[in-house]
Amino acid sequence: MNICPHCGLDLPETVELLCPHCGTALDAEQPSRGAGTAPPHKRKSWWRVARVLLIVLVALGLFAGVLAASAYAGLYFGERDREAARQAVVDTHYDAGIVALNDGRYERAVSEFHYVLQLDPDHVLAEQGVAEARARLTTAKKGLLKQRRVDK
Repeated sequence: MNICPHCGLDLPETVELLCPHCGTALDAEQPSRGAGTAPPHKRKSWWRVARVLLIVLVALGLFAGVLAASAYAGLYFGERDREAARQAVVDTHYDAGIVALNDGRYERAVSEFHYVLQLDPDHVLAEQGVAEARARLTTAKKGLLKQRRVDK
């Protein structure tokens, strides 16, 4: 039995010039399938397996890429949102310190400004607020002492 060199079809002995399946010209000295040649369906199935494995590997690579990108995006946006929330807390307590300072509650203002400095050590306005509240508190205590001396 002979095999077609192009499509691998088993050819009967009666076919001499053309392969009935693909039309390839056949040589008279075409080798018959020996012990070392795999049947055509075995050669084709190996390529199918290789193609499927390649598709699976590409799909796994894409999945890993999407997973890594999602993890990075989650970390990035989570950190951004956390920083925005921290800044909102800083602003809220700074504003509360300003209100307390304007209302004459100087000790409360100092504590609010200290909390702001715990959250954001580089907050220059909170440092100024602490200094202003302490100065006003000292002035208020001196004025209270003078008033007590006058009242006696």
